[in-house]
Amino acid sequence: MEGTVYTPGAGHSPPVLAGREDLVNEWQLTLNGLVAQGRVAARDMLLTGPRGVGKTSLLTAYGKAAREHHFEVVHLQAAQHHVSLVESLAGQARARVEKGESVWRKAQGALTRLSGLSVGVAGVSVGINTSDADSPRPGPVHDPGELARALDAVADAVRQDRGGGGVLVTVDELQAAHPSDLTLIAAALHRLNVDHPTSPVAFAASGLPHTIDVLTNAGVTHPDRLFVLEHIPLTLTRTQTELAIASPPSSTT
Repeated sequence: MEGTVYTPGAGHSPPVLAGREDLVNEWQLTLNGLVAQGRVAARDMLLTGPRGVGKTSLLTAYGKAAREHHFEVVHLQAAQHHVSLVESLAGQARARVEKGESVWRKAQGALTRLSGLSVGVAGVSVGINTSDADSPRPGPVHDPGELARALDAVADAVRQDRGGGGVLVTVDELQAAHPSDLTLIAAALHRLNVDHPTSPVAFAASGLPHTIDVLTNAGVTHPDRLFVLEHIPLTLTRTQTELAIASPPSSTT
């Protein structure tokens, strides 16, 4: 069907991110800064917009760019009926350590201090608990400082192994996550800035337009200062539309 190459459907990335090239290019610069300066140059992205504007495709492009910069990438997806974020990540960490993957084995000490918590490697997806805000939350409450320390340890192991790179964490549908997951992530990013300013740890998330309100209601302090907010519009500008039509998708890779 004509035009579907630009909007292939949920979960599928189009061959052309029409009108989003500037965002991808800016992300490339952010990764360069992270490799050179660590969290001092971090831009923790929050992409918001209605469904179907390409937020997930942008996160996928961010992950691809990060891997090209030798980053380990973990994709988190908010989903119902999953165990808590910490428990999911711990399971992935154990599996990777048991497989003998060097990056995760080198960081094992920091991970075990967090009851086995880790972040997944490139291509691994885990779930975020999406229980009702007033419902009981399974599992212990983990220290965001320990989470920050674990991410820093993994990023350091990546640099030792590859001579560069770091860790990128992405979260799709952030507004669906349990409030305690949201506050844990936000606090851990803050601790990274304070305690590990040279650590090359990146974060990017997507969410519906009301995601900022969800973060605020969850107890995240000043999310508009913690994250770089990028609203993805439903329509392209005239110039973006003309460029998309003029650039055949078959010419892209």
